[in-house]
Amino acid sequence: MRQVLGAGRGRLARMLLTESLLLAIPAGAVGVLVAWLGLRPAALGYFVKVPLDTTVLATSAALSIATVLLFGIGPAFLAGERTLDGALKTGGWQPGVGRASGRAHAGLIVAQIALSLMFLAAAGVLTRSFIALVRTPVGYEPKGLIEVSVNRAAPANVKTGRHSTPAERAAANQTLHRAFAAVPGVAEVAIGSIPLTSIVPGPSAVEGPSGIRQADAEIVAGTTVSPDYFRVARMQLARGRGFDASQGANDEVVINESLARLLWPDRDPLGARLRFGDSPGEWRTVVGIANDAQMPGGRAAEFYKLQMYLSSVDDEESVGPFILRARGDPAMLRTALERAVEGAGVGATLARITTAETQLEFAYRGPRVAMFILGAFALIALMLTAVGLFGIIAFAVARRTREIGIRVALGADSAALTRSILGQSLKLAAVGCVFGLAGAYAAARGISALVYRVRPTDPASFGGAIVLMAVVAIMAAVLPVRQALRVDPADTLRSE
Repeated sequence: MRQVLGAGRGRLARMLLTESLLLAIPAGAVGVLVAWLGLRPAALGYFVKVPLDTTVLATSAALSIATVLLFGIGPAFLAGERTLDGALKTGGWQPGVGRASGRAHAGLIVAQIALSLMFLAAAGVLTRSFIALVRTPVGYEPKGLIEVSVNRAAPANVKTGRHSTPAERAAANQTLHRAFAAVPGVAEVAIGSIPLTSIVPGPSAVEGPSGIRQADAEIVAGTTVSPDYFRVARMQLARGRGFDASQGANDEVVINESLARLLWPDRDPLGARLRFGDSPGEWRTVVGIANDAQMPGGRAAEFYKLQMYLSSVDDEESVGPFILRARGDPAMLRTALERAVEGAGVGATLARITTAETQLEFAYRGPRVAMFILGAFALIALMLTAVGLFGIIAFAVARRTREIGIRVALGADSAALTRSILGQSLKLAAVGCVFGLAGAYAAARGISALVYRVRPTDPASFGGAIVLMAVVAIMAAVLPVRQALRVDPADTLRSE
């Protein structure tokens, strides 16, 4: 009609571009607001700081403008190819042009479905991976476990030489041990750090059936502990025993099962010896094998796989740290612990309080952020797919109003019409799922480094994505089906 009244392609293009911009500008503003809200620490976790990068924002804005230009001006050129006499006919639709535009619409919807399926499959894999990560036993009880580190006052160390000998450091540790145990809300106390939070040099040599050989463990996760450490941390010994304060244990060591398998793959490591450094007098006897403490995550788990615990009974190298088992909220103990350190009279001050749950939060943050981002993309893509499917099915039903009316007048039942319309929606979904599955399998390698104990091509995640896409395709066709069933054959025949 506008072409009949003299509007050219340029005028039509400007009109359509203006309409597109009026929709795109508010949508872009909402997108920036959602991005800002989604990147706040409260949304991602307070251990993750992701700023709203201006370069990324500018690139996104440029892509959005290009999309507006492409899909805003494109229809104007397609409209210019229609004949004026056809545009003035009833319904304003020509079969050839309708089929061409329908194929274009269907192609875009298939692309949307494919991308949505890729995001849904990836989000499903990462979600199942994160669930497996959280459910992985860590080998100790993190709830209520806190680590307390102390600083020795400089004047006491430099001027008086306090804590300069092992005996003085041992006395300071025992004094602080008693002071922490007397704090209300503290159930148990031990010397040592939270498992898997410190790295120490590994043994330089081990003693085997064929003599002394070099050890294959340059660094291990380790800490110096008191005899009650394993009880306080709720760690289990697979074999052997822990340290005995009454007998002295400066020449003993407890290792975990992974280190035992590495150093002595063909014999029982209990009673075997290993050496630290090059001095002949630094041999230690393995008296216990502890269950592996697990650091959740692929690379982190491998880095902390080998573990070792040295005795602090007769070989005090430092004052602290200490692990405490709290009865209630560990955050409520800080003031009481500060007073306990000051009142101990050992020239020390409270340096840091760390909870085991906080340490695990650091291990979880990367997978959680990846899951959150891909999940958000999948949700947005799913919404766009649902809207697009609804639009193309509704458009197809509107174009077929006369056909549907005639079919109803000739006795077609509602079940046949429902199958026809649902079949069109499911056909598009099926084609999109085929391409989406191919893309998801191709992209699985890209997320393999983020996956933990789940295959990147997890069948349950891929199957769930397909089922969800089928449900969306059916739901998107519900309203058009209802519209088709309400067509009055009499009105249709009168219009003809």
